[in-house]
Amino acid sequence: MAGARPAGPDPKNLSLRGPVSPLVDWRAAGSSAPAQGGADAPRRRLENTLRKGMGSMNKVILIGRLGKDPEDRVTSNGKSVANLSLATNQFRAGNGVTEKFTEWHRIVAFGKTADQCKQYLRKGRLICVEGSLRTRSWEKPPGERHYTTEVVAARVDFLDSQGGSPPPETPGAEAGDGLDDGL
Repeated sequence: MAGARPAGPDPKNLSLRGPVSPLVDWRAAGSSAPAQGGADAPRRRLENTLRKGMGSMNKVILIGRLGKDPEDRVTSNGKSVANLSLATNQFRAGNGVTEKFTEWHRIVAFGKTADQCKQYLRKGRLICVEGSLRTRSWEKPPGERHYTTEVVAARVDFLDSQGGSPPPETPGAEAGDGLDDGL
């Protein structure tokens, strides 16, 4: 049949909540457009991508703690770069014992995001990173090829105020001076 549609869901009505979502089907409610921003914004962007027929997506969302202070550098054209090391934990139960597995992620932030990370983040801070995966490669002098996969941060949210950083020292006291206050 010429002009017949293939069997299956209509791509214009696809969403993460099923065939038709109240969030996606805002036209049916008589509204001219959905509200911008808000907690559902990432899901709306995903649904719009699916609706447009784009068959792939490169999106990463991680919540974890920094393993060390951000490493900062500047590119040859003056762009600020921050490299972060993020730990995420996963717990698995088995044989009556819960095991903790830690996965380490390389995060790279550029520009204003990098500047804010360098200024406010320290080892132990809890953060949420939104970005995309990137694999890059380079060759060492003897012809050996190396690869690394990292998350290029589009957004970094600071989820706690102090994280795992130690409390500030009191004025006049030096860490590890070996003096006992007699308490």
